[in-house]
Amino acid sequence: MNDDIEKKNKVSAYLEVANKVEKGKLIIFIGAAPGVGKTYAMLNAAAELTQTEKYVLLGVIETHGRKDTEHVAQPLPHLPKKKFLYKETQLEEFDLDAAINERPDVILVDELAHTNAPGSRHSKRYEDIMELLEQGIDVFTTVNVQHLVSFNDIVRRITGVNVTETVPDSILDKAYDIRFIDLPPEALIDRMNQGKIYLPEYARLAKNTFFSVSNLIALRELAIKRVLNKVDGELVNSAKAKSGQLNIVINDKLLVLIDNNRDHRYLVSLGRKIAERRKISWVVVWVDTGDVQNDKSRKNLNGALDLNKELGGEVDIIRGEDPITSVAPYIAENRINTVLLGAGKRKWYQPFKKKMYRRLIDSELDIEVCVYNPPKGLKKDKQNFNISSDFIGDKKGHIFGVVGVVC
Repeated sequence: MNDDIEKKNKVSAYLEVANKVEKGKLIIFIGAAPGVGKTYAMLNAAAELTQTEKYVLLGVIETHGRKDTEHVAQPLPHLPKKKFLYKETQLEEFDLDAAINERPDVILVDELAHTNAPGSRHSKRYEDIMELLEQGIDVFTTVNVQHLVSFNDIVRRITGVNVTETVPDSILDKAYDIRFIDLPPEALIDRMNQGKIYLPEYARLAKNTFFSVSNLIALRELAIKRVLNKVDGELVNSAKAKSGQLNIVINDKLLVLIDNNRDHRYLVSLGRKIAERRKISWVVVWVDTGDVQNDKSRKNLNGALDLNKELGGEVDIIRGEDPITSVAPYIAENRINTVLLGAGKRKWYQPFKKKMYRRLIDSELDIEVCVYNPPKGLKKDKQNFNISSDFIGDKKGHIFGVVGVVC
């Protein structure tokens, strides 16, 4: 009896501390490309808030010399940047400590994907934003769709540009509100030609790579798709809440089976997209068979696991001599109903050995098996690849072709 009372007191004390600081709300202004007006829209939204009793602070804004953006930003109170020396070079960055001490109701922190200068508390700006939210401060920020980790490989295929500054998709999942800032491709290119996006020397390079009509149309579609996925998820949750079905447990779960003998980052990325589209949970599994790993296999494994971490996925490592017999009990125990894996290649000295996906299909497991061939552009020793549509969806006992990137 006393133990129960003590437990209740501990829970009450914990809740009291947790409730003292309510987490801030994250509002993200997302666009298909630079120059669509994300920062401008964010500043206008902030200006409207200043008409209320809210204390709105401009934490850091990157105007890129755009006069209209500078004009809207000028009336707002600015937080001075933090200045420090790094290897005899004067650097400036967003001052996180000063922002927390100032305790605004809302702070504007531009460019979510920005990489902080060496010596900063966090390596990425989105980590600064997460700390601000923990302090109960609402944050307005901006991001372009090409900076999302899950779209990174597709953007590289579309534009030929390797975007190095990325943001985990899980950050968008935490957003209280996502506002899509749209501008038709032709209008965006017109702004570019008028010098309203980049300085002339950068504009010429951008027009030859990123800012073609076809590229902008594709990026716009990606941005719309990502926003709609977020909205769809919220609508489903809202409908469940209104119908009193919050106690329903959805057991659908996707397992992505990776192999350290190949670069399976494309499988991890695809798994995240499938899980997001179906609104199900997902986990990446690697079976450690005890084989000695060389540098290449370690690189393959670490690459897939690192990407999975960035995308916010779970990971489990199973030990056993055979991948399929080892993973089968895990599938049954965890009520996995979909498995995604690569097609694989049969070794020349084992011409009659069944491929792993065929063994899963022939097993007694009641699961859907999705098989995805390696992207056509994937080279053994290169890191860049393109997602193709060589997709085979495999329901137990049946094989059927699917065009697209989701099963």
